[in-house]
Amino acid sequence: MEKAIQRCGFVAVVVFVCFAAINQGYGAINSWGDVQPPDPSTWTSDTTAYIGKDANGGISVTEGDHIVAHEAYLGYNEDASGIVTIDGVGSSWNCYRGSLYVGGSGQGTLEISNGGSVSCWYGYIGNETDSTGEVSIDGAGSSWYCEYRLSIGYYGGGTLEIS
Repeated sequence: MEKAIQRCGFVAVVVFVCFAAINQGYGAINSWGDVQPPDPSTWTSDTTAYIGKDANGGISVTEGDHIVAHEAYLGYNEDASGIVTIDGVGSSWNCYRGSLYVGGSGQGTLEISNGGSVSCWYGYIGNETDSTGEVSIDGAGSSWYCEYRLSIGYYGGGTLEIS
């Protein structure tokens, strides 16, 4: 595992690298509440996804399944919250050539566990004023890989817990 941290105000850069085989075809993708577009299994590298845009919503990816989006917001508006759980070896989320906002203007939560992985070009935890973003990365092989930058508490409150 390679880890690099650079501090500049409230900005930190953290890079995690994990290699895992994706076990396609045996997974599970579940969503509830305000998820736009509504079926994450149909998202593509051109999709802008909202988990909790105008109301609360969530997604869980388990059993080696994966989702893809260009850009994604968890808790887009100030009164909304979005939660995403990526759990299990091979379970993954790729924001292809885009950004992942955990706490856009509202409350965002990202949980990566038991060998799950997330990747994006840019990651923001607590992106806007008064937003709150919380990310937990737990368990061997669990990772969040940001190609260029991970900002914690960009303008809002951000928490990153690694265990």
